[in-house]
Amino acid sequence: MVPFYHPRIFERVNIALLDLFDRVKVNRYNRDGTVRKRIRVPLTFHFSKNFADFVLNTQDVPESKHTYPILGLRMGGLERNAGATPARTQIREIYDRASKQMIQDARPSPWVQTYTLTSYTEQIQDHFQMMEQIIPYFNPTFNTTIKEFEFSNLKRDIIVELVGVAPQYNDEVDREKARSYVCEYTFKVKFDMYSPFYLGTLIKEINNKIALSGKPIELIRSFEAEDITIDEYNTLLQELIAADLNISLGDESFNPNGVQASTGNQINTVVASGIKVENQDEFVKYFDINANSQTELITIPAGKKIISASVAVIDPYNKSSSNVSIGTLENRSSIMASRDSNLSLATKYEIEFDPVKLIQDTTLYVFYDRREATVGSFEVTIKWA
Repeated sequence: MVPFYHPRIFERVNIALLDLFDRVKVNRYNRDGTVRKRIRVPLTFHFSKNFADFVLNTQDVPESKHTYPILGLRMGGLERNAGATPARTQIREIYDRASKQMIQDARPSPWVQTYTLTSYTEQIQDHFQMMEQIIPYFNPTFNTTIKEFEFSNLKRDIIVELVGVAPQYNDEVDREKARSYVCEYTFKVKFDMYSPFYLGTLIKEINNKIALSGKPIELIRSFEAEDITIDEYNTLLQELIAADLNISLGDESFNPNGVQASTGNQINTVVASGIKVENQDEFVKYFDINANSQTELITIPAGKKIISASVAVIDPYNKSSSNVSIGTLENRSSIMASRDSNLSLATKYEIEFDPVKLIQDTTLYVFYDRREATVGSFEVTIKWA
């Protein structure tokens, strides 16, 4: 079979645009004008014609629980970039030294893709803050780059042009509905498409399958540990490998920096429900669909400052009524309220705080209600200093 390569241009252009707009933040203020917290606006990719309706339709009540601002990116029409289209198609050959491959393909085909970025919020200040962080960067274009091919160091410009801004102020609504402020930004994105092509590989080296004592190397399976540090995790992992290989940690044949593998009988898999990243003051914990309704996260000592909290939805929930909040036993939403996130959307919700020293040791909890959902998972991260 001749080697075949699919460039995946649409996927990589979409990722480049998501990365471009994933830095928008809004401030929430105290009465005296000081910043109370800073919200990193979540960004999601969608295919709904009306993003505001898409957000509202994920709720179980007429009014949106999404006081949290949110951005949605959607692909639109595709048209040929007539001004950059070559007169004829040529076949070119490239030798990539890094991959040791001869590449043969047709001349790229230039196209223009329309994208719509929509901001949604229920607070007018959030609306204006988001506009001021998007519009000024396009005069009228903004250039970014992607690698022409994943295995090559050739880079290609992606030209993003802002061609329209359409704010909508939906503040005259029925009493049972929520006000919303929406703005649609229309972009024309110029990029090159490539037909699938073939690779001619030059054989420079040969790798043999490696086995130990005639047995194929197998993956390590698991043990259960709760809230361990990275160093503790690695130590336990090395001890398991050493035990499985019947050697000691001081044995020269055991190299912790080499390939970690077990042979023969498989042991249980290493599963840590919470990892404390040492010297970074960060705690990360994963929750699946069957997580407990109340889970202790971590105790932050007095004198420390909570910097940020985030909920990253890994597998979207199939019921929008599922919710999660972060706080203490006295105030279940003191860090992050249930309405600050939406578990049915695959995105990350993050709040940054104006650092204030804790006057006492503070234990944080996650309060979770899956409701009728049958699938879903998320990850909680707490950072402090």
